[in-house]
Amino acid sequence: VCKGTLTSSFKIRPPPSLRINTTSPILASCFNIFLWKLTGREDNVIAMPSSLRKHKILKEAFGFYVNSLFLRDKLSKKSNFFDTVKRTQAAIKKGLYHNEYNIDELINTLKNKKCKS
Repeated sequence: VCKGTLTSSFKIRPPPSLRINTTSPILASCFNIFLWKLTGREDNVIAMPSSLRKHKILKEAFGFYVNSLFLRDKLSKKSNFFDTVKRTQAAIKKGLYHNEYNIDELINTLKNKKCKS
């Protein structure tokens, strides 16, 4: 039986060699590795919430504005943990860059590409 409690002093600190300032890539990588071990699938997609309060109008609005950021990673037995974290961090940055892409624009773009082919 485990005795004791987790307190606010319990922290995950990324090693300086990773050059990241948040634990999100580490936790997402751990979850992805857990799914890989649990299911045996090498290609996984996980969803991660991201804030959508980038516009001044939304900064003072009441409510929970969140969008799902989908992260895809391919793992194998040869995967290194630190490389996995770096790939996850890159996927998060790329996803956040495209986070505000309008769904209507995406649908129209996909329809136009389908019509041209």
